[in-house]
Amino acid sequence: MDSIPKIEDAIAGLQGEMISKLIITVAIVIILSILRTLVLRLIQKYAKNPRIRFSAKKITLNVTFIFGFFWILSVWINEFQSLFTFLGLISAGVAVALKDPIVNIFGWVFLIWRHPFKVGDRIQIGEQAGDIVDIRLFQFSMMEIGNWVNADQYTGRIINVPNSHIFSMQHSLYSTDLEMLWDELDITVSFESNHKKAKALLEDIVYDYNKIFTNKMNTDLANEDGKFALDSIRFNPGVYTELKPSGINFVVRYFFPYKERRKAKHEIVEQIIEAFGKTTDIEFAYPTTRFYQRQEQSEKTKFNTD
Repeated sequence: MDSIPKIEDAIAGLQGEMISKLIITVAIVIILSILRTLVLRLIQKYAKNPRIRFSAKKITLNVTFIFGFFWILSVWINEFQSLFTFLGLISAGVAVALKDPIVNIFGWVFLIWRHPFKVGDRIQIGEQAGDIVDIRLFQFSMMEIGNWVNADQYTGRIINVPNSHIFSMQHSLYSTDLEMLWDELDITVSFESNHKKAKALLEDIVYDYNKIFTNKMNTDLANEDGKFALDSIRFNPGVYTELKPSGINFVVRYFFPYKERRKAKHEIVEQIIEAFGKTTDIEFAYPTTRFYQRQEQSEKTKFNTD
């Protein structure tokens, strides 16, 4: 009969321990929430840039979640010698069952630590390209460009990409520290056109378009902090000549701000059309078919007709 009170005492003790742990858990959540709120208020007070405020919300949320998770976990598993002992016992099973989420978290840590790209950057990862609009614990989001839309313009879709893809897929960064991209435009004139004059006009147009960027870009290259080996690169536009079946082709090479590809090409093409339209000895070429008749064949035909 003495065993019954002992069991009741054990159950009561266990319930009391559970209640105390629940109270501590609630207290941890409240404390971390208050601390995060205070930090965000300070940031909103002194940070005027909306992007900084947005990043602060994401970072403080992730840090609070991770710190709170391990703090609460240490409260509920105190029967183990240490948290590391507990993690060691379950690591094998977790590694198999939660492989993708764990790799996504490591991907998030890599994104926060190494900053291969950040919110606002334009990247291509695999076959998808877009502007980064959010980076979360398990995935990042992009505003899609390209696909069925030409000239790197938005499609309107948001693409969610697992963070693990930064380890398994090649990713290209549009928005480097220089924030410029190169593009080329083919302009073909007929063989009868004054090709030297046409090339001179094209050079004037492309150099005039890029002059506002050239000095700035070369200065930025000179002041580049050594992150990349860019000392041999120079931002100078050019026009190159080659032959095509339908005429003389000029490859107009120019650079532009990475989010203005369509605008840049539009402005340059408009200027080319206007410049060529003011001349009488330059004509755009298009696919044509020409037929030549031998002189002797023509004379023979004429003799038989007489």
